[in-house]
Amino acid sequence: LVGGFADVLKSVSGQNAVLSTKFNNWTRETNGRRSYLLGPNREDFRNHDLWPTPTPPDFSNLGGSLSLGETLKLTNSSGEVYYTTDGSDPRLFGGIANPVATSQPGSLLDLNLIPLESEWKHNSTGGDLGSAWRSTSFDDSTWLTGPAPLGYGSIDETLQDGSRVRIPIATEINSSFSNRQPVCYFRKSFEITDADTVIALIAGIQADAGTIVYLNGVKAFQDSNIPGEGSYGVKPPLDASDGNEGDIDTHVLDANLLVDGINVIAVELHNWIGSSDMIFDLQLTTSVTNPNNPPVAINGPTTVKARTLDNGVWSALTEANFTVNTVPATSANLAVVEMLYNPIGANVNEMNAGFDDGDLFEYLRLQNTGPITVDLSEVRFVDGIGFDFATSNLSVIPPNGAVILVSDLAAFQERYGTIYDHLIAGEYTGQLNNGGELVQIIGKDDTLIHEFDFEISSPWPDLSTLEGHSIQINDATGEHDDGSNWRASGNVGGIPDGHVTYALWQQREFNEGEQNDASISGENADPDGDGWSNLFEFAMGSSPTNAGSLPIDVSGSIETLADQRYLVLSYTRTAGSRGVSFAADLSEDLETWNGNGLPHGEITFNPDGTTTEKFRHPIPITESDQKRFMRLRVLIE
Repeated sequence: LVGGFADVLKSVSGQNAVLSTKFNNWTRETNGRRSYLLGPNREDFRNHDLWPTPTPPDFSNLGGSLSLGETLKLTNSSGEVYYTTDGSDPRLFGGIANPVATSQPGSLLDLNLIPLESEWKHNSTGGDLGSAWRSTSFDDSTWLTGPAPLGYGSIDETLQDGSRVRIPIATEINSSFSNRQPVCYFRKSFEITDADTVIALIAGIQADAGTIVYLNGVKAFQDSNIPGEGSYGVKPPLDASDGNEGDIDTHVLDANLLVDGINVIAVELHNWIGSSDMIFDLQLTTSVTNPNNPPVAINGPTTVKARTLDNGVWSALTEANFTVNTVPATSANLAVVEMLYNPIGANVNEMNAGFDDGDLFEYLRLQNTGPITVDLSEVRFVDGIGFDFATSNLSVIPPNGAVILVSDLAAFQERYGTIYDHLIAGEYTGQLNNGGELVQIIGKDDTLIHEFDFEISSPWPDLSTLEGHSIQINDATGEHDDGSNWRASGNVGGIPDGHVTYALWQQREFNEGEQNDASISGENADPDGDGWSNLFEFAMGSSPTNAGSLPIDVSGSIETLADQRYLVLSYTRTAGSRGVSFAADLSEDLETWNGNGLPHGEITFNPDGTTTEKFRHPIPITESDQKRFMRLRVLIE
């Protein structure tokens, strides 16, 4: 069975495609092998004591990105739910409960929020009411009130034995042919004590002809027999979507539309003006978690594992990985920015420590080039090296952040120490070919993120005379398979965390003779004569030897905040991490400067990986102000 889950790669038009035949044969709902071995079609494993009797807990969300503080509900049919949020199993070896696991009842409670034949506010005489009537704040005090079913004419319900039963209309509306409307409107309020505990929200609708349901002003359901957007006067082609006008059809509504306290459900019923009958009734039921089973708040990257314990028997495991306020990884926000594919050989100390193969010191660095934290949980390297972030130490990268993949963690730590441990996602399998090879990364739903074939000759960096140097990408948002977009690192071993110091930058930008000449490579020098010192060129990401390469933006402006005007200094700095800090100085005469520094204001992460940052003068501008100045200062860290 295990082999049936393996990804099978096949070359198709030069690309690797995942063959999912075996996986689909296992998971298919109707006749998949899983449904016969584990249920519901048959339960061969359970019947032969090969699968536990208790069913595993249900999760209200099976992983992915949630909003900060969003909750996860864990439920089961019977027994206790044991769960952990630290990645450990709630059941320890031998069948005892993990002491760090939380235990709580998982059973559900069913509530009838709106029974059939309830009282409804209704309007069938006001014509087209537009959209305002759907909102929770709409004043419906002038509407009529009556019990359901509401409508007119003769409505029959078909029973299971095929016989038909007449449904009595409790409140007759819209019955006058001469004044009949194509749309009738209904509203009703109900109360929910704790909306976060709701697992399922089910509407049972009895309608001839079709309905559109709004919950707290948001469309929650539209009958399939109402064409388009369901504008006023649209005629349903059938009396009912299933042909049985008196049946009660059930539909699942989005429980996330519920709020604590008063909720409003609003329904518009579409019917033919010439129809001989019409009916409307609706019931709303819900399943909520046990009051003693509070949901789990997700406040950061979290792995939740849960099992049911029922009469001393544990269920199988339910597991899901969550991130907070993230987006999936794509080629637009995730880049491979450095590869050390041919490290320098081991020194004496490293050999004595047991690391005698230079390839053990390989690593790759990836960077988030987008403005939003990236979820890595579905990212995999499937060619060149093997690595699956689903089992990694890191599951997200913040904007401009980086992660490191290493060939051998102990060897990497022997050479670089432990200062990069917080960036290391884990060890990859295989090795990068010193002669170049194809690297392929896939993400959510097996979509291709990057595929590039790095080489060792032009236009790729030639490391034949640069033993132990890495290759680093020039433009992380550019093409990975363009060799001219890569350069050799300025030092042996590369820069594992991407944090560029001024000394490393000097090595990259100037030759050895220039590095020893402070008038050319010193912090205050301006070798290209563009008016920007080397220190500013380093900090902002421009070239010190090209007068046409200037910092992206350093500018002043006046901005309004809370009806007050302020002087603002803004600048845009290069992507990645530089060994500098920025400060803003204040002056009123351009001679005396207050260098105490100001706190940063707004920081904007730009799509190209750069950041635009602002300093705001602490004192608002008044009519008496004559002069006010700010300047940007860069300091080496």
